[in-house]
Amino acid sequence: MIPYTEISSTNFACSIADKFLPGGAIQRGFHKFRGRNVVDQHDFPSLNVIGKYDFGGDVGVCKIDVIVPEPSVAWLNYPPIVVANESWLSPVFPEQEQSYTSWHRYPDGEICWIMPVAWIELCKSITDSAGVNHVIMQMLKDVDFVLSCHAVAYCHRLRKWSRLWPSAPHGYQN
Repeated sequence: MIPYTEISSTNFACSIADKFLPGGAIQRGFHKFRGRNVVDQHDFPSLNVIGKYDFGGDVGVCKIDVIVPEPSVAWLNYPPIVVANESWLSPVFPEQEQSYTSWHRYPDGEICWIMPVAWIELCKSITDSAGVNHVIMQMLKDVDFVLSCHAVAYCHRLRKWSRLWPSAPHGYQN
């Protein structure tokens, strides 16, 4: 059994890529990752998993990038960045609230799918490759939830994020 602290960023990124539809790729990059509070931000080399994932349901096949911090086990403390730039992601219509953070995303396409402290807690449960798979599937489930909300908002021309959809306030937690 490999302790979760020894599962490399490369192995983690490859495990994500295995979930994507054929034709995806892993590229090297450099990104700023958000940690558990506003001062805990770091620029790291990264592994960018680029491809399409079939979310099923309202979303279907969607092109997403999952950006993993590369230094060894940094992925345990900094959640992967998930980017989606589909044309139906809100805000789309002029009558919609135009604040990207209200839609749990950023202008560059990054999806706000988990708070960093929740990611750290989730990763503490990893003890083996099944645990890594569980974390990846939870990440994809959480991203699917945010994208599904966007799909519903697009189809029904909702003006703002529904109060019925669970979400955390934006900002950083200590």
